[in-house]
Amino acid sequence: MKLFKHWPAALYVFYLCLMAPAVLACDAILDLKSSPGLVERGMLGDPNEYVQRVYSGAAVSFSTLVFPSQEMPNKKKLLRDTVQNMVSTVASRNKNSKPQAQVLNEELLPQLDTRLAFLTYIQYGREGSMNVEAAGLIKNESCWSIVRFTALKKQTRDEGLNQFANLIRSTILD
Repeated sequence: MKLFKHWPAALYVFYLCLMAPAVLACDAILDLKSSPGLVERGMLGDPNEYVQRVYSGAAVSFSTLVFPSQEMPNKKKLLRDTVQNMVSTVASRNKNSKPQAQVLNEELLPQLDTRLAFLTYIQYGREGSMNVEAAGLIKNESCWSIVRFTALKKQTRDEGLNQFANLIRSTILD
């Protein structure tokens, strides 16, 4: 009977229990003020499975991928799965190639961003019209996100990778 007497409080507690996981969930958002030329195109996915935020601009696309689990998955498995996904993406774009993924040395990661757990990339095309497909994992003490990047027709590989590094530094992870 006391439940019926205090039904607004019970309803409020029930609401908090339903909403707390969504409110406390991790999110990765690109700071567009620090990323001129990029526009947020939207969000994909089901919040119970994953949320992907997609951004694009002049011959560049960037996305953040966040999963509801706060537990960090196995880094080696995640790296392997990410590389396989990138290789199939590049192979489908560039039919006559056998793309080779490169993994950035772990000692260089903190120089780009202290949150980076790994960074991998594939370059294809030729000098003056270089395409770069890249992915990385950023994490802090309570949150992690996969970041994906595609740059088309860059002068050099480093131009594309530097742009990716700037976007990673501009990503807010909470």
